[in-house]
Amino acid sequence: MSPGDQYLKVGEDLYFNCTLTDDTTPNATAFEVKEIYIIHNVSSLPSYAIQTYDETSNTLAVLIPNITLEDRGVYMCKYGNDTAVQHTITVDIGGNHL
Repeated sequence: MSPGDQYLKVGEDLYFNCTLTDDTTPNATAFEVKEIYIIHNVSSLPSYAIQTYDETSNTLAVLIPNITLEDRGVYMCKYGNDTAVQHTITVDIGGNHL
């Protein structure tokens, strides 16, 4: 697993952030920055995911509570309509929550 990747147990909460930096999108405007989004295994996040955007830090924080095996996989942070993936997080889930 790469740095930032996570290994969790069923029933735990998954937290991660996607931060847009000047290096990522040098021509970003304040309006476009709000278009950061995260996809899971090439589909949208589950409906129970809680997303919070902080305009000051250009960060989208995600909480997926009480994870199940279906939540494992690759989460990709993308920016607006850009086809390039800005950041990936691999989440592996196993076992029962202790």
